[in-house]
Amino acid sequence: MKKYVLFFLIAVFAIIIGAVVFSYISKTSTEKSKSQTLPQGKEILYFYSDTCHWCQKQKPIVEELEKEGVKFKHMNIGENRDLINQYNIEGTPTFILGDKRLEGYKSKDVLKKFWEENK
Repeated sequence: MKKYVLFFLIAVFAIIIGAVVFSYISKTSTEKSKSQTLPQGKEILYFYSDTCHWCQKQKPIVEELEKEGVKFKHMNIGENRDLINQYNIEGTPTFILGDKRLEGYKSKDVLKKFWEENK
């Protein structure tokens, strides 16, 4: 009986240590990848999907703003599914610039103001 209790305690201890180590590694790698890939004030990250109706309506507005000098980095979530978790995307279209975020279809004026206030 004592042998089983000792085995159980060792197993529980190993699970706890493993969970703590995994949590630390996961948190560190997530923070590192976000800091390396998230541009700070250089361009608007534009998350879209080819199958999204609102993204299709947003596309001409984005293209027009690009001609006016607003910089966008196009991020297709359909082709790169890990972007959803990496940037916590809950819907498309989504625009991220630095630590600011806009979600949903936006007018040209709203996007231009977003760019000017956060670049």
